[in-house]
Amino acid sequence: DEGEKKRYYVHWIDVKTTEEEGCYEMISKTFEKYVRRMFD
Repeated sequence: DEGEKKRYYVHWIDVKTTEEEGCYEMISKTFEKYVRRMFD
């Protein structure tokens, strides 16, 4: 849908934090550029 924010979900087994910023730094930041290609 036009203008709808795309999301992806990560199944994270070895949880270090539940804080959004901490999760972003540990998981999403590293893979964001690669995952973005799949959704663009």
